[in-house]
Formats: sequence, C-alpha cells, structure tokens
Amino acid sequence: MPQPCRRELRPYAKPQPLFALTAFVFAASVPAVLLSPMVDAAHDHGLKVWAHATLFPARPSDVVRAGANVVSHADMCAWESVDSLPDGPRRLGDTVLGSRDRLDDVTPVLEEMARRGTILDPTLTVYGESCESCGWRSPAIAEIAAQIVRRAHRLGVPIVAGHDGSDLALLHVELEQLVSEGGLSPLEALASATSIAARAIRWKTGSAGWRRASRPSSSSSTPTRASASRTSAGSRW
Repeated sequence: MPQPCRRELRPYAKPQPLFALTAFVFAASVPAVLLSPMVDAAHDHGLKVWAHATLFPARPSDVVRAGANVVSHADMCAWESVDSLPDGPRRLGDTVLGSRDRLDDVTPVLEEMARRGTILDPTLTVYGESCESCGWRSPAIAEIAAQIVRRAHRLGVPIVAGHDGSDLALLHVELEQLVSEGGLSPLEALASATSIAARAIRWKTGSAGWRRASRPSSSSSTPTRASASRTSAGSRW
C-alpha cells in the first residue's frame, strides 16, 4: 500500500467533536492504476468510498473492482462501452448515445455491483427538467440513466436516493423518478432514502422500521404494501 495514500487520508479519519467524516469521494481524473491503492487506504482508515461511476480515465469496471462502496451518476456507467476514455469529465456524446450495445457492456459491471453489494446513486433528477440549475439536462442522457437504473434494480443492485443538487426538495423528485422511471416500488424508493442511505453513510440502522423497509414482506395483506400497490408514485410524495 503506497504510504503517501495513507498519509494524505490520515487527518480525515480523525473523529471530530460533532461531525466525523464517513466517506472519501473520488470525482474525476483518477487512473485505474492509482484507484485501488487509494480506495484501500481509505478503507484502512475506516472511511467508505464514494466515486463517480467513471473517473476519466478509470472506467466503471475499474471503479467497482477497486472496491468503491457507492457509485454515483447512473448515466456514467454507459462509458463502459467506449474503447478509449477522455482524461477529463465529459457529457455523454454521440459515440455513447448511439451505441446499441451500451447496456450489454454495462450489465457485467452491474452484476459485479450486485455481487459485492456496491450501492448505486443514480441522481436521475440531474438530467430532467426539474433540475433547472443543473448543466447536464438532456432527454437522451436521462433515458440512458433510467435504462441503467431499471437493469440495476432487476439485477439486485442496492439503490440509494440522491440528487446532486443544492435544493433539498429535489430528493422528493428523485424518489418519484426512481419509481416512475427506475422501476422501484414506492416502498423500495422509501428504503433508498432511509435504510439504504444509512448503509451508504455508515449510519447504524437500529430502527426495526428501517429494516422492514429494506426487506418488504411478501404478504399482500401488509398495509404499506397494499397501499403502495394502489397508489401512484406522484400522489405518494
């Protein structure tokens, strides 16, 4: 393990009086050869690792194999289908948007996430009309992101609710989109903002209610399940 990685992360792992850092975030410009030792160093200090799905030049498969605990921005998973990645962040261009095989290329990454328990933070709100302050709005990118979330959900990837914006009210929009576009049930969407979110930030879920939300009952007589099946996502939020 490179000592510089340990040395740089050590100050962030020290407990603070009121707030303690629980995770280290990788956003861009991280090559695959450096990513694994950096993730290992963070874990050695008791920190979880959040990372953008593509770190330019590290691709989604590199991020997942390195051991990131949470992977953000569903659309970025589509960069797995590109042979050569740019060195800095880019919007999905015609090369990716026009690739018919993009979901087939992403599927092994999602399967590995499901196997490891890696959490997906889709941020569907970023690409839609509800996020006026976001510079990434695009119907085409929004559709790719939704397709990836639906496939991730079918494969059993844990999904956490996050919107990547400054307006906290967007969380409610994200929850609705996870249901209407991502294929989650209303109860699963609630779990994404409670029990899964707690797991993502290393918060101990002592509430029995949160545990029940993450494991819905198979009984149709369960009041929450019954009401969820009769109610549209929009009216629930």
